[in-house]
Amino acid sequence: MVNKNNAPYLLAGYNTLSKQDQNKIDLKKILILFRKFHVFLGTSLVLIGLLLTYLVDKIYVGLFLTIYPLITYMWLMWKANRLTKNLNKKRSIFASVILILIVVWILFEAFILK
Repeated sequence: MVNKNNAPYLLAGYNTLSKQDQNKIDLKKILILFRKFHVFLGTSLVLIGLLLTYLVDKIYVGLFLTIYPLITYMWLMWKANRLTKNLNKKRSIFASVILILIVVWILFEAFILK
C-alpha cells in the first residue's frame, strides 16, 4: 500500500522529517523491508497463534500476541536504522525497550501472579 509516491504522506515519521533528512533515507530499501516484514509478521502471528491455541493455555497465547509484535517491531526499527545515514534513532529504540519491559511486567503481574 505504501509506495515511493505516497510515502511522504503516509509513512509515519518520514512525513515529519525535513527534506534534508528525508534525503538521508534510502526509501526504496525501507519500503521493501517494511513490506517483507509485515507479510512475515502477519503470517507468523496467525500460524504461531493458532499453534499455541491448541497446544498451550490461552493465557500464553495472549502473552505471545502482545509481546511478539513489540519485539519484532524493535527488530524492524533496528534494521531500518541501518538504512539511514547520520540520523540518530537510539532514543526511539531505548524507549521501545522500556515500553516492552513495562508491558511484560504488567502482563506478568496480571496473568501469571494473579
